[in-house]
Amino acid sequence: MPEAAKSNGFDAEKLKRWIGEIDRHKADMLSKQGEYMKYCRDKREMINKVFELAGNDGVPKRALKAHLKMRDLQAKAEAVLEGLEEEDQESVELIREALGGLSDLPLGQAAVQKAEETQTQKNVKALKKGIKGIVGMPGADDEGEDPRPRFLKNKDGSGDQPQPPAAA
Repeated sequence: MPEAAKSNGFDAEKLKRWIGEIDRHKADMLSKQGEYMKYCRDKREMINKVFELAGNDGVPKRALKAHLKMRDLQAKAEAVLEGLEEEDQESVELIREALGGLSDLPLGQAAVQKAEETQTQKNVKALKKGIKGIVGMPGADDEGEDPRPRFLKNKDGSGDQPQPPAAA
C-alpha cells in the first residue's frame, strides 16, 4: 500500500517541512515588526523632544501640534479628491459651492458657527416673547393678554375664573 494512503493522503515529513518554513517566515516578520516598532518609538521620542524645544523657544506646543494635524488632514482630503474620477471631482466642487464654498475652511466654519448661534439666539428670543404672552407662565408679564377662550373669562373680560351659578 502506498505511504500516502496510510496517512490520509499527506506525507507527514513534507507537511512538517512546509509548516516549519512558514513558522520561520512568521518569526522573521515578528522580528522585523519589533525592530520597526522600536524604530517608530525612537522617532516619536525625537519628535516629542523637538516639540519640547519649540515650546522652550516660545512656540505653543498645542498650537504647533494642531497645525501639523490640520496640515496632515488637509493632505489626506486632497488625496481623496485626487483619487476620484474627474466627473466626481466636479461633483464634489459643486457640493462645496452649494454648501457655501468656504464652509470647509476655518474662517468659513467660524462664520457658519456664528450664523447658527445667531439663529439660536433669535429662536430663544422668539420663544421667550411667546411665553410672555401666556398668563401664569414663568417669565410671563402680567400685562399679557389672557389666552383663555371667552367662555372661561368673566363677562367683564377679567382674568378670574367664572363661578358656577348659585343653586336656586
